[in-house]
Amino acid sequence: MKISRLKIICYPFFSIVLLNIYCSLESSPTPPADAGLENTVFPGAKHFIETGSPEFGSTTDSVPSFTWKATGQKLVFLAIFNDNIDIKDNRIQNLNNIIWGWHSGFGRGREGFVQFSDGRDFSNGEFLEGQAPTPLHSDSSYVWAVWAWDDEGLAIEYSSEEMFFTVE
Repeated sequence: MKISRLKIICYPFFSIVLLNIYCSLESSPTPPADAGLENTVFPGAKHFIETGSPEFGSTTDSVPSFTWKATGQKLVFLAIFNDNIDIKDNRIQNLNNIIWGWHSGFGRGREGFVQFSDGRDFSNGEFLEGQAPTPLHSDSSYVWAVWAWDDEGLAIEYSSEEMFFTVE
């Protein structure tokens, strides 16, 4: 089986990044108080959600598609959290609250447009392999965000804000 160079580069990279992120547990998400300010999840990164879907405060089905203005970066990560994103020292503190994710090394979806089926369930700091992603729960709220590293994979160059949404 032939593995693309991007997968060879991205899988170890994302594994290292995720292993270096500290974890803590939180409760259910609430809309951020400063949502109108368009603050990036990662301070200092360039803000890049100009039109994103699901939109902030919107309602969607249990298998949403995600859109955003593409950055052109090679290393991009999209995550759904079941609680607000907690960042400290430019690191995600509540990795255990990521329930689904996608990254540019999967070879499915593309930066700027990802269907729910392009990603994978995420549990205990790892992607779950070999199964279709579990649909999101009805009458539940979630937060999604997307970010991209520089071409060397050393610093987060672009970041969205937290995008709060509810599943019908």
